[in-house]
Amino acid sequence: MMAIEGRGSAPGRLDFLGGVSDYSGSLVLEAAIQLETRISIKPCPPRDRNTGGVLLVAGNDDDDTNEEVQSCKNDTTIEKSSSKECCSTGRSNDGMMNRNTKTTTTRTLSARSAQFPKDGEVRFDMDELESRASEGLDRVRLLLSSSNAPKWANYVFGAFVAYCRDVAKRYPQESLTVTVDSDVPLGEGVSSSASVEVAVCRALRDYYYEGEGVDYDDDEDPLRVARVCQSAENEVCGAPCGIMDQIACLLGQHGQLLPIDCGTVATLPPAYLPEDALVVGFPTKVRHHHAGVNTPYQRARTATAMGCKIAMGVVPEIRSLADVSRLVTPWVYERHVRGLLPETLGGRKFLDAHGDVAEVDTLSQVDPEEDYPVGACLEFASKATFYANLALSLLEGAAFSDAESRHRVLTRIGELMLLQNESYNKMGLEHCVTDTIIDLLMSFGPKAGIYGARASGGGSGGTICVLCNEEALPVLEGIAAEYKTTLIL
Repeated sequence: MMAIEGRGSAPGRLDFLGGVSDYSGSLVLEAAIQLETRISIKPCPPRDRNTGGVLLVAGNDDDDTNEEVQSCKNDTTIEKSSSKECCSTGRSNDGMMNRNTKTTTTRTLSARSAQFPKDGEVRFDMDELESRASEGLDRVRLLLSSSNAPKWANYVFGAFVAYCRDVAKRYPQESLTVTVDSDVPLGEGVSSSASVEVAVCRALRDYYYEGEGVDYDDDEDPLRVARVCQSAENEVCGAPCGIMDQIACLLGQHGQLLPIDCGTVATLPPAYLPEDALVVGFPTKVRHHHAGVNTPYQRARTATAMGCKIAMGVVPEIRSLADVSRLVTPWVYERHVRGLLPETLGGRKFLDAHGDVAEVDTLSQVDPEEDYPVGACLEFASKATFYANLALSLLEGAAFSDAESRHRVLTRIGELMLLQNESYNKMGLEHCVTDTIIDLLMSFGPKAGIYGARASGGGSGGTICVLCNEEALPVLEGIAAEYKTTLIL
């Protein structure tokens, strides 16, 4: 009988319009790229707990040795267990097995990455992962962080347990090895993390289907996997992202713009650029990350939540941060909200006047010692859906127009991108390298077929999204060569 193997893949994405407004429920436009993550899931032999690098079951119930990380020879192996019985090597100082050691095997989940060969194999007890996940995905996060597992492994294990817990409703009964191979650049703003998460879920779906003939995704909610992946990123990886990236990597097709309504968590029919127009990624080589506290991304999200809570005073229909883009339209913002929001608001002053923001956003926390760009962040959220809808309307009108009309449409859409880039700067998501490259690109401008550009995704470096035509590619390639970077298509 042929061994079962599950395979899955998912592309990265370019953020055309919208960016960080996804957590405020806006409409965003996303473009899948050709680069992708590939995942393979295969059974592996059960691990003997009495072999090197694997936890052993010691017979002494009084042993209260703490959790420990053990390394196999020529292999980095990480296994954790909260059980005090599963923590001893079972060996005396001379290397002989203790008589009271019981030989047994354990069901494990292993992961290895082709991009990080020096990390070797990262391995955990699957029973322990399952137990932690049943208590909450944040418990899985604690397990991973305490083990010194490499960061890439968090996305693999997080998506794996979230899919098993919330979609399949069961875990594999055999030990498995997950192999990751990806072309999607890390830390460059093209959703490498969401690409991994979606690919893991697809590989698990394939694994279950090959082994049991059961398709756990065959239901009325095609976006359930995206929700599961977002939960993994929020709760296991500690990145307070919206759902934009996961949906883009799940449903995005190269050559299309995918409109995503992040408020209702739904997609609209794909949009298409004119035939000679392209969306191109220009990596700045400034790496960024969104997981953790006090990142520019976290600060911008918290500032938006602060503005949201203040706006509730004049827009009482608001119940959460995800309502902002729908209820605080550009007119509502200008007429009723702008005057309430200072350009910058100190955390302590906000907390004294309004309390915390947990009622509108559980992933934001106001730091009393921090200053927040509240006005700029809420203004961006209020205008993002308007910008996306305007771009869609312009594209629809350009579908059957002449070359001159298409040029005007692309120039107007490019202006929307440039305006959103300036908003990023006001929100604290800027980077000098990004602005320098955009200024250089726009010095050529629409007359050379370069219509617009913006910091995409979470900003702070990463990849610039560029709207251009095919004739402008040599110009972009020349500038990219100066920056020793490669364009993303």
